Amino acid sequence: KPPLEISSFQALKRDFAFVVEDNVHAGEIVKAVSAADKKLIVDVNVFDLFAGASLGAGKKSVAVEVDIQPTDRTLTDADLEALAAKVIANVAAKTGGVRLSGWNANGCLQHVGTGFGKRRALHMNGTCCSLNGLWRAPGSVFSPAA
Repeated sequence: KPPLEISSFQALKRDFAFVVEDNVHAGEIVKAVSAADKKLIVDVNVFDLFAGASLGAGKKSVAVEVDIQPTDRTLTDADLEALAAKVIANVAAKTGGVRLSGWNANGCLQHVGTGFGKRRALHMNGTCCSLNGLWRAPGSVFSPAA
């Protein structure tokens, strides 16, 4: 094996959620995300699968965490936006997946009937259960002042 090279540039993590047909395997999404940029994307992990009436019949949501490791420079916001666009386009082309997004008033990424808190806590009832790293059980009442 070649020697391990450690980058002097900070690694990043980005989360994406895609709605796909039920017959699309999560591994297909992982492969499509990884192939979007083999130089920058070093790992992709599925952290949530969801199927429910809010997505429509025969649909499911697959959420992935993408590990990004630049080796030659610090990435700019424009670089990250371009990488995200490549990821989304590649998943769409290879799996038919559609990215779900949109920020709600509580600062959580809405994901068709589900939400991502700042700590990536995903729950199925559309309320925010994680804010500032504090876990709130699904179904609990969200209070921005808490």
